[in-house]
Amino acid sequence: MAPFMSGFPLKNVHWNVFYGSNMWNPNYYLRREKMVFYQLSTLFTTVCNSIGVALLTDYNDSQAGVEAIDPRIYVYNNDLIGSVAYNVWACVFVAIVFTPAFILDLIWPERIESPRARLTWKIGSVLACIFELSSALTLSVIVARHCGYITGDAVLGQQLLDRFTKDGGTPLCYRTNPRAVVVVIFAWLGFVAVLASTIVLWLGIRHDERGLGPWSAKGRARKDLTEKDLGVSGDRAAGNTEPAQSISHPAPVAESKMPAHAAS
Repeated sequence: MAPFMSGFPLKNVHWNVFYGSNMWNPNYYLRREKMVFYQLSTLFTTVCNSIGVALLTDYNDSQAGVEAIDPRIYVYNNDLIGSVAYNVWACVFVAIVFTPAFILDLIWPERIESPRARLTWKIGSVLACIFELSSALTLSVIVARHCGYITGDAVLGQQLLDRFTKDGGTPLCYRTNPRAVVVVIFAWLGFVAVLASTIVLWLGIRHDERGLGPWSAKGRARKDLTEKDLGVSGDRAAGNTEPAQSISHPAPVAESKMPAHAAS
């Protein structure tokens, strides 16, 4: 059975891989597009995840804090808490897929992947798109149209809720919370970047499945030219690495010159 992935020489692991000459190397197929979209997808989802966790903590703490002071009062904001928690999972899944894709393409672009590995990349990227799209849609609807509410004594509940208000706090109408709006914005930016990353990843896999490998047309031309310059043809291409044996011929014997008196 063929290995899942192979071709990971440790000599490729060095700081030089982060140089622009390597990251934007045009010799590899869609190299620049991968480096840009993979990083944008993880960047946008990481920002969305970080702000979302802060938002989730604020609303969860305010709900639990009010209930701890007066158990008869309950602040309902479970719709926002649930949607943000799902967004955290979606962002983490994007990182699981495209962070390894970025690292592997950056350090080992010439690795060999089995059909199972290519199928895994395809499934993972499609699931990342689905999770990000569903999260962005859910957050958009809930933040734009939903508001929390207080059961029990609404007046006392609002007074207790105000104690947990910090920097805009946890307003019951989510659209008035700047953090919630920012989460929605970055959720959509993350989805666009993940969609672009998925398209680039699929194109790269199709290019490899056509037998063209990781090389771009320009890279293949340079590679063939280099092999020609190095003499990777003829005897070397046929596997004959032994140097050709030179055939030595005996040196001609010089004619002896006889003295004139001896001839007579």
